[in-house]
Amino acid sequence: MASDGLGPSFVAYAAAKLRQHMDQLTRAVALVGPGELWHRVNTHTNSVGNLLLHLAGNVRQWLLAGDRGLP
Repeated sequence: MASDGLGPSFVAYAAAKLRQHMDQLTRAVALVGPGELWHRVNTHTNSVGNLLLHLAGNVRQWLLAGDRGLP
């Protein structure tokens, strides 16, 4: 069986990585204007803004709903 200390260590590491990636996404989004954020190259692609909305939804689904049972 895994050490009891592994769970808290993993959670701390994962939380730090999520904060790091959020900081990177925040800096990147700040470099573009709303027009660029929502621009679609063609009807078969998604905008960066749409991809970020999906990413946020996935994070909420996995972390909040999956881990904490929240809607």
